Amino acid sequence: LNMDKPGDKLYAEMTQAPSLQVGKADAPLLLMVMDPQCPFCKNAWRKLEKDYVSKDKLLVRLIPVAIMGESSMRLAEHLLERDGLEKWNTFAKSDFNPAV
Repeated sequence: LNMDKPGDKLYAEMTQAPSLQVGKADAPLLLMVMDPQCPFCKNAWRKLEKDYVSKDKLLVRLIPVAIMGESSMRLAEHLLERDGLEKWNTFAKSDFNPAV
């Protein structure tokens, strides 16, 4: 990486961000920045998980962020705790916000 290039610097910083990782370790990597309350993020994950991750075609690092408000921050923190991927999968398959 050339740290003088903004894209390379951003990539390096994002790979160090707290995240959930799912998929085959040697598959191509996708960094997915997502707000847990974003319906577009949830839909994108459903598609990625069904068509790529479950078929060992992609390794995804889910990087939760809080863009949609204070409750997003609590959900993002909650997802980074133990069993976060299981929580995210359950949440992403639903259309409701769980109590945190």
